[in-house]
This record gives sequence, C-alpha cells and structure tokens, in this order.
Amino acid sequence: MYHQDWLMRQIEIIAETLARVVFRKTPARRAEVVLQQKSGAPGAELTETLLAMVRAGELCAAEDLLYERLDPNDRDGLAAALCFYSALNALPDAELEARNFPRDEILSGLTDVCRRYGLEDVLRALPGGEDGPGFDA
Repeated sequence: MYHQDWLMRQIEIIAETLARVVFRKTPARRAEVVLQQKSGAPGAELTETLLAMVRAGELCAAEDLLYERLDPNDRDGLAAALCFYSALNALPDAELEARNFPRDEILSGLTDVCRRYGLEDVLRALPGGEDGPGFDA
C-alpha cells in the first residue's frame, strides 16, 4: 500500500510540475489547462474522448489512442496527456488492476510523454532525478 501511495504522489508531482513549467498553471488550476481549451480544438476533442474512454473502463485503448495522436509539436496533446494520466491516477488501485493497468504503468506512460515532448530535463529536476521512478533516459 505504501508503494502505491508513493507512486500516486510521484505521478502528481510530475503532472503538477509540467503544468507549472509548460502551461504556467498552479497545481490548483492544473485541470483548467485542458478544461479551458476552446471547444472543437484538437486537444479538447482528444481530452474529451480519452476521459470518456476512462469512464467506460477502456484504459488501455485510451492510452493507445493518446499515443497515436501525440505530436511533439502540439502542446494540446501534452495537455490531453496530463489530463488523461491525472484521471487514471485518481482511480482506485482495484479498478486499475481490474482493467489491467497497474499504477506503475501510469508513471511509465507519463514519463514517456515527457520524453516525447523533450521534457527530460523536467524529470531530472524532480526529487530523485535520473534515479527517480520511471526515468530511463
């Protein structure tokens, strides 16, 4: 249980740091990164689709869709990824396990997104740096 709590906190730290660095949002306003996107914007549409898939329990398919749509030149995709992995992180361990999506896969996915967007330095700046969870640059 302690390990899962620790993983949850690491995921929160990465998401909060990215929101601050990339989108200049405070942790309390992190969700607004995506929620304030204009309707019909590519990132908003992707986010809405991903969150609907999470609600439907289609976690693996949602992550596959995310990776199909990620474009390192488009910050909307990064915002969608932050929202997606934050939503997954809020799910109980039992639900994640039932959907074959262990919590450490959330951390792995989030760090992979950082790499795709060239944000490895953000990961290195976090507590644990290169030795931190999920970091294999």
